[in-house]
Amino acid sequence: MIISNDITVTDIDLAAALMVVTGEKPFKIAPGCELVEFTFTRNELTEQTAINYVAGKLVLEVRSLAKCRSWLYRQIRDVETSGTAVIYG
Repeated sequence: MIISNDITVTDIDLAAALMVVTGEKPFKIAPGCELVEFTFTRNELTEQTAINYVAGKLVLEVRSLAKCRSWLYRQIRDVETSGTAVIYG
């Protein structure tokens, strides 16, 4: 089995939550099969955040989450317009 060093999500709320908790933007935003994909570096913090998010146990400040979601929506528009991935860092 191959374990990736990355975690890729299509859920914008999960991506925003990962940004709030880690303090980092996804390093890649790319068109996927149907939705835009957000790719983060896989580590203990991103894995635990994703688990807590799915379990409904993640509590975050609304203002920070909304700010990250807004930024992600702007990036989605750019990716959909260009049809290519955006890589950060």
